[in-house]
Amino acid sequence: MKIKRYFAADMRRAIQMVREEQGPDAVILSNRKVNGGVELMAAIDYDAEVVNQMAMDNTDQTPENVPSPSNNSEPDAVPMAEQTRAEAPAAPSQARAAAVNPLRKEIEWSQDPAIVAMKEELQQLSGVVLNQLNGLAWGEMRQKHPLYVKLMQYLMRMGLSPELCRTVADQITFCDSMAENWRQAMAFLASQIQTGDDDILSNGGIVALVGPTGVGKTTTIAKLAARYTLRHGSNKVALVTTDCYRIGAYQQLQTYGRILGVAVYVANSSDELHDTLEMLSDKELVLIDTAGVSMRDERLMSQAVMLAESQFPIRSYVVLSTTTQRHSQEEVVKAYSQLDFEGVILTKLDETLALGEAISVAINHQLPISYVCDGQMVPEDIHPARANNLVNRGVSMIQDSVDLPDEERVALTFGDLVAYG
Repeated sequence: MKIKRYFAADMRRAIQMVREEQGPDAVILSNRKVNGGVELMAAIDYDAEVVNQMAMDNTDQTPENVPSPSNNSEPDAVPMAEQTRAEAPAAPSQARAAAVNPLRKEIEWSQDPAIVAMKEELQQLSGVVLNQLNGLAWGEMRQKHPLYVKLMQYLMRMGLSPELCRTVADQITFCDSMAENWRQAMAFLASQIQTGDDDILSNGGIVALVGPTGVGKTTTIAKLAARYTLRHGSNKVALVTTDCYRIGAYQQLQTYGRILGVAVYVANSSDELHDTLEMLSDKELVLIDTAGVSMRDERLMSQAVMLAESQFPIRSYVVLSTTTQRHSQEEVVKAYSQLDFEGVILTKLDETLALGEAISVAINHQLPISYVCDGQMVPEDIHPARANNLVNRGVSMIQDSVDLPDEERVALTFGDLVAYG
């Protein structure tokens, strides 16, 4: 058996040196980091039993750079072959031999810092190559189907998710008229939007609004209460808050209640909520304002459990701000996954630049859009959702801007869908 040490700046170069000098049949006996790079020991014309024996002995040795309690000398000062002869037993037991198996070697190699670094480099290279392939695939699509590409750019400008853009575009019977293609796309998009038919103000009941802080839950509750009061009278409505975390939360809701002539109650626990709802059983509409907390706050779970485990038929609606990014909106819906949502209420339509992201979330989770809010005025700025109105409003927003997503961004976004879809 011919054993030789190799020194290189990194593991990839060291392995390349072994292959160039000893060929593909060489076996790696050991590797370690040294000043200036890595040291790798390789062998050719080896005896398999001897190599296995050396692997067993190397496994039992004290890890490199950690002094042994019984020997303070550097373990690397003794050549590998001498360590093997000095420490290897005359006849290893079957149990010890069985312990050295391919799976254990694989684990040891996978934890080696040099191997980890190589994997990271390969992943980076893979990402670069994938982006280039996606760009080529999209470039070919642009040459063959320019109208398809132009439509995808407009849909992306609306803020629709890549998957929804592809779904819409695939439903179009393309013609030479871009206006006709766009009309078909918007008609199909509207057909995918479910709406709630003004169910809260029509049906009453016990309704809870959930969502993160700052999306406008309290203001939305005030708008709904005001609308219902105008239709049926203030004695038919009650407001409840479970927000015991935010300073001034009760006072804000109480202010609205005083203006509307509606009673406001506080429930800090499941028991208190149960007692309050039992007391308000004669009310036609009870609106519950929940605490607005971060999606990663453990208190969110307690709020969701309070509603989910109630003995009363509470209908929950998630409130989403249209100014929030799509991925964040997705996280909100997932965070309250244990609640069976009746629908979604979209807020801040007057502040957003695109409606497509919120529409994508609603379609993706098959949530009816019940109401939309487009201002701070109570009760004027709340409206029952209508699919065609939402689409028309989304289109009008992109008409105010002539800028379309650049080709590189579109290629990176949709290239993989074209290449592998």
